[in-house]
Amino acid sequence: MVPELHRLEACSLKGKATLVLTDTHLVLEPDAAFRAEVEGALEKGREGAEKAPGVIGWIAEKAVNLASRAVEKYFQPHPLTEVELLLKHDRVDIKLGRLNMGSDLKVDPTEAFIFDAKFRDAREALMKK
Repeated sequence: MVPELHRLEACSLKGKATLVLTDTHLVLEPDAAFRAEVEGALEKGREGAEKAPGVIGWIAEKAVNLASRAVEKYFQPHPLTEVELLLKHDRVDIKLGRLNMGSDLKVDPTEAFIFDAKFRDAREALMKK
């Protein structure tokens, strides 16, 4: 188990999540409501794709499958070298590799400032290696 450097609680319209920072990775840990909201939206998308006719259904199915894979990637540990974090006072914008989470994560500004400083220090240490 890799020791944690810091945790940051975040809220969005989908629910709450915790950002966990280690020396080498960033992990997004969603709460049950967040995960249920995302999985429910994907299920509705699958149902809609099944009902759509012909090529439109095929395209919709591919889009839902792509979104499903992207969501699972969000919840896996991400190497800090592939993470971009932009602090906007009480909001955090996170880009995980090519996946952009957007800036709907609301955070405590003071805790976010501490998290951001530790994130930058850890990322800089990795880049020097």
